Amino acid sequence: MSSIIGIYEGLRVHIKEYDKKTMNKQIKCIGCDAKLIAKCGNVYIHHFAHKRDNNCDFLQAHDSKTQWHMNWQNIVKNDCIEKEF
Repeated sequence: MSSIIGIYEGLRVHIKEYDKKTMNKQIKCIGCDAKLIAKCGNVYIHHFAHKRDNNCDFLQAHDSKTQWHMNWQNIVKNDCIEKEF
């Protein structure tokens, strides 16, 4: 499971805001609080992924986002994006 949003020091961070020097190995999943790895290569779209196979219910429920949905999430400010509790 993957996501473009993670948690760093209690705050939401978008994959575009990820800084390997300061945030490396400290990003957590917004759904299950597991550690995430930033995938910022040249082949696939940049994203955060779980370190190990993980049955994160939150990401499984949100994994079916369309490209349109993800594009809007990139436009809207982070504090305007919903968060489930």
